[in-house]
Amino acid sequence: MSLLGRGLLYLSLTGCIGASSIGLVLLRGADPSVRIHRWILVMGSLGLVSLALLGAGQFAAFRDPFAPWQEDLGLLLSTDWGHNWMIAVAGFVLLVLAVLWIGARSPVLLLPLALALYPPFSGHAAASGDWTTAALLADWVHVVAAGLWLGALAGLLYLGRNSSEPPLVRALGQFSLQARMSVAALLLSGAFASWLHLPDPGALVETPWGRMLGLKLLLVSAMLVLGAYNWRRLSPRVDEPGGPATLVRAAWGEVLVGVLVLSATAVLAGTATPESLP
Repeated sequence: MSLLGRGLLYLSLTGCIGASSIGLVLLRGADPSVRIHRWILVMGSLGLVSLALLGAGQFAAFRDPFAPWQEDLGLLLSTDWGHNWMIAVAGFVLLVLAVLWIGARSPVLLLPLALALYPPFSGHAAASGDWTTAALLADWVHVVAAGLWLGALAGLLYLGRNSSEPPLVRALGQFSLQARMSVAALLLSGAFASWLHLPDPGALVETPWGRMLGLKLLLVSAMLVLGAYNWRRLSPRVDEPGGPATLVRAAWGEVLVGVLVLSATAVLAGTATPESLP
């Protein structure tokens, strides 16, 4: 249950960040019929579902089934996990309400989104000793960059599923720049996290965390190859007959690999790092 909850949480955060960038940057002047708010509502609701699953898993693991309900409340009010969980719930609830109240094109959405982003930074990064602050910052950069690349791409494809002029084509120039900057941030923050948690190169194959990291790196490499191909070979042909449809189909493949990357990340977050092993 916790694994599924983490996976859905990462998917939701990635989608919300990407959708926000679509509304605020990529399609800022687009026709209002492009319903970005619906996509954010779907992703925000998915975030609440993921937190419900994470909460149920945490209670199942740590609560005393014979204890009064007041002790369950104490798990929320007196633990770091409980504080983080409540902050995340508040963030997603406020995000959904903000979209319903003011739409999806207001910078105000960044405030509840920042609250929803808080919990992922209480995992491995929060137990990094002298490097905790830098590790938390790297985690933040990693999640935001994933949203600006994968989340924005998925959102553009979703919005254009019944459109004769795909939003991905309209926003191609800006998205390409955003994606390249996001890739650079992902690689730098990921390299720092790997250096922080891998005591030696051998841990990459000798520990469960290292092997899962290796799988994630392979998937990220595949996504980079697909993205580079789409950018260098298909994007220049977008004005040719059939060009937009070909680009959209290839971009869906990129998104599919990205979902596998998020799944590997969810497993990685629940696996003990090499330096924490006895």
